Amino acid sequence: TLNGVNIGNCDEIKVLIETDKDFRLYFRNFILPLLTFDLRVHESDFQSWKVHHVSSDENGWNNFLTGDNPLLFEDLAKMFGFKSKFIMPLSNNLLITYSPSVNPDMDLSPLFTTYLAMAVYRQCERYVVGTNREYMSQVKELMTSSAVPADLRAEVFKYI
Repeated sequence: TLNGVNIGNCDEIKVLIETDKDFRLYFRNFILPLLTFDLRVHESDFQSWKVHHVSSDENGWNNFLTGDNPLLFEDLAKMFGFKSKFIMPLSNNLLITYSPSVNPDMDLSPLFTTYLAMAVYRQCERYVVGTNREYMSQVKELMTSSAVPADLRAEVFKYI
């Protein structure tokens, strides 16, 4: 809405979109993205988003991988409405997860982090980045072994 009027019902906006090239460009770049996504923050959203930081008690563990295509989506078609789980590694020890259904028993075990590393490795096209070369070599070896679950992506999202 714009000033309480649905944009589709605002004749002035319709005319500007039809007749004014500069307004059309402005609308497409600044207004349309805001209309496309539900940007309201709901109380339930706070429980859906999690920031995971590896504790300093873990002796310097820093094995999250990232790369040129680091976002993992459970269902890309549902992602734009935030109806799908996703995972985004931010650094070697920091991770953001989102799940529309709250999982109070979330456990990011070593097996999860291994599956996550394998999924990131598989998804990246040109670059995989990590701070532990030995771990990256182990993940690369695992990718060619029978240890890879048949549906690796589904296995990763079971934990979220």
